[in-house]
Amino acid sequence: MGEREPYLSDPSDEAWELVRPVIAAWKGRHPAVSGHEGSYEMREIVNAILYQARTGCQRRYVPHDLPPYGAVYYYFAKWRDDGTAETVHDLLRWQVRESRRRHEDPTAVVVVATSVHDNAIGIALLSKVADSAPTVTKAWTDAGFKNAVVEHGARLGIDVETVQREPGAQGFVPEPKRWVVEQTFGTLMLHRRLARDYETKPASSVAMIHWSMTDVMLRRLTRTAALTWRAPPASRKEQERR
Repeated sequence: MGEREPYLSDPSDEAWELVRPVIAAWKGRHPAVSGHEGSYEMREIVNAILYQARTGCQRRYVPHDLPPYGAVYYYFAKWRDDGTAETVHDLLRWQVRESRRRHEDPTAVVVVATSVHDNAIGIALLSKVADSAPTVTKAWTDAGFKNAVVEHGARLGIDVETVQREPGAQGFVPEPKRWVVEQTFGTLMLHRRLARDYETKPASSVAMIHWSMTDVMLRRLTRTAALTWRAPPASRKEQERR
């Protein structure tokens, strides 16, 4: 990382080693990327992407001691479009599941414009799951998804169950399965770039989700924690210990 002071969003050396093989292999296939030609360390490009994901800053506000925003976006877009961001995410997900002695269980993410109806989203998601994870036979939804989604799931061999609120329940009551999703959203929202619809392309939103979850999984695998907004500022020595 050169001479700069580390940011709290920087992955540790151990965490970087989990990502490096994929990024190094990509760079090996692209030895002279147009306009940059190896001027920037790939680790610093990843650091800049994770800094933006965590802090939510605009690209032009990425600190000057990280690569320039144009270079960062160039690689972000390349890795978004060629599937590298998803590959890194999926490899880490498999490692996390293995570390918890769980079977590999592929998932899919679909991000669309907010104007798209829930039914259209549900149908698109089920089709993607059936195509990429044919072992999935069960799905849970909330009441916003109607019969069209259930019927589409049945045609694909996926049993779609609507999780209903318990009759008579008052106040906050975690609902089975859906609560797992809400927990995931809560964890991801610590990455402030996801707190608003900043991205102009749905594909960019998906990529930023992948990078944010990559950050979460790297910390889980290396047993390191990031400060939340509630935590007091850490001293430099405390940061180094982490």
